[in-house]
Parts: sequence; structure tokens; C-alpha cells
Amino acid sequence: MAALTLANLRSIVQALLDDDTQAHWDATTELLFINMAQRDVLDEILRADENLLGQESSFTYPANTASVDITGASYLNAAPKAILLVRQTPQSGAVSRSNVPWEWKPVRSMGELSDLQWGWGGGTAYYTNEYQRYYYLTGNTFHVGPIPTSACNLKVTWVPQVTDLSASGDVALGGLAEEHHQAVAFRAAWLMNSKQNGSNPMVQQLWQEAVDRIHGSSRIRQGARRVRVR
Repeated sequence: MAALTLANLRSIVQALLDDDTQAHWDATTELLFINMAQRDVLDEILRADENLLGQESSFTYPANTASVDITGASYLNAAPKAILLVRQTPQSGAVSRSNVPWEWKPVRSMGELSDLQWGWGGGTAYYTNEYQRYYYLTGNTFHVGPIPTSACNLKVTWVPQVTDLSASGDVALGGLAEEHHQAVAFRAAWLMNSKQNGSNPMVQQLWQEAVDRIHGSSRIRQGARRVRVR
């Protein structure tokens, strides 16, 4: 399926709601619901199959640094919706037999990261193994423990936050997951229909079918894992 632009999404929403003259919904309100729908669809895709949206970035994490703003130009250069995988390699460059990566593990809280960093009740660093490292994302701050004593070459698989659509030619979901672009229109129409007490049952059905397709397609892809999104 071809990518859908904001203009395409507007046309679909208006057709579904019999509002092609915008008699009931002005352009500003319609755009608000379309952008809300984008975020909802992104969340649904992530729950079903984060691999469809993941992209990889490589950067160097600095030595003797407990945390960084992951949106910085030296790191992801954008706000992450989710971090899916963090791997470290001995050298910079592509993964190979001579540059084999190992995985950093996510933790559920800063308290857990602190325990791993200093030990339970101890006053000195608990772990010194360079191959055993953990991370925690709070807002846009990327926390690491144990704090590395030398720079680390990282490869991070992540999903960016979706950018709100504004111009007619802007593409849904940042151009990703084209097969689910229609779901954005169906979700927007569903939200707008809800404001009208669900008076259009076809819109409700189309959105539910879109959700089923999102989750159904994930089951035929390889290696899908579930993640929590924020």
C-alpha cells in the first residue's frame, strides 16, 4: 500500500464521516484528531511488533558518565518513543566476527539501577565486569550502570516519537509502516465519531479491523517481542 499524506488522511476521514464540506468539523479540530490518531496507532504497532518501526543508530557513550540527554546531536539526535535494544561492540564500525557485540540490559527503575551500580547496602561499586551493564530511560535521560571507565561503542535500536502532521504533503507515521497508514484515518474517524456518541457503526468496525490487522501481521513476522511504551 502506498504511503498516505495528511491530505489523503483528511479525505478518508471526511468521507467516512460524510463531512467532505467540513460542515461539522473545522480543519483545525480535524487535524488535532488526526495527530492524536497517529500517536494511538504508533502505540498499537509497538505493542504488536516493535521491529516494524525500529531503526539503529551508532554512537560513543562517554567514559565516567552516569547519564546523558539521549536527544543530543552526539547520540540519537531525536526524542525516542522506545528503546528496543542496546548493544556494545569492542570497536566502532559494523558488527563482524572480530567485532562481536554484547547486549546491555534494561532495568525497571532508577532504584534497581542504583542497586546494580553500588550493590545492596554496599558503599563501593558492586560490579566491575565491562560486559555486564544496565540502562534506564527516564524522559530523555539515558542512565547507565555500572558507570563505564572508558568510552563505549554503542548500537541502539530505537523508535522515534512521531512528528505531528501539519502540511498537506506530510506523510503519516514518518513514512514508516505504510501498510498501517489507513489505520490512522480509521482511528481519527473513530475518535471523532465517539464525540458524536458513536453514531457511525461502520467507523467503529473499521478501526477494530485495523487493530486486528496490526496484531495479525505481527504474528507472521519473525522475532517480534512485546515492549512497554510511554
